[in-house]
Amino acid sequence: DRCGVCPELGSQTEDDLSRAIWRRKRKAYAARRIHVVAPSRWLAEEVRRSSLLGEQPITIIPNGVDISVFKPQDQSAARAALGLPTEGTIILAGAGHLEDERKGISYLFDAIQSLSADSLAIIVFLGDGRKTGLDRLPVPAKGLGYVDNDLELARAYAAADLCTITSIYENLPNMAIEAMACGLPVVAFCTGGMPDVIKPGRTGLLARWKDSRDLAAQVGWLLDHPEERRAMGIAAREQVEREHSL
Repeated sequence: DRCGVCPELGSQTEDDLSRAIWRRKRKAYAARRIHVVAPSRWLAEEVRRSSLLGEQPITIIPNGVDISVFKPQDQSAARAALGLPTEGTIILAGAGHLEDERKGISYLFDAIQSLSADSLAIIVFLGDGRKTGLDRLPVPAKGLGYVDNDLELARAYAAADLCTITSIYENLPNMAIEAMACGLPVVAFCTGGMPDVIKPGRTGLLARWKDSRDLAAQVGWLLDHPEERRAMGIAAREQVEREHSL
């Protein structure tokens, strides 16, 4: 509404530094027309609630990917190139930094504990992380580290059967769109812009926020229903072609 008593400052004063900055922003913004672009419906709604920018025009332009790079490709070849098992189901997970609490990897670790390992070959992680505890998981896990080459990244997606994104705060992550462009259904927490791209039962599944048990249930359902999983992957690719190509 107007800032003041700012928790980030540890302030107990209404007319503190945050209020002064808010007044400066309001004065600056009022003097000009600002067109706000948001990459997700969720973020656009946050802007509309803002006392500073809520009256300004807002357009949603979602993130896009190069669908000529991020595309379905031969899974066996991708697995062989990465040294992954050729049989069984592979789950892909990741974040720029796996230890970032906002990325919620700990919730995935908890969910994995209750998954049946019968049809699961390995869990593959993308991203930096030295203390991620992959060796403590009840199923084989492999870390590919941080991948900054799009062709290699697309290969990692191609090697998997489904992608999980466990961020507890998220706008509209490229990982979701890239995975879907490569023909993978995505399982994620229902937060931020995730419902913009994940249509439950059509392009993936959404779990209740910060609920490891529900996350396990959604992932487990996809593991147990390979035909539906493949159909969701096809639909995910088609959705990205329609809505998220560059």
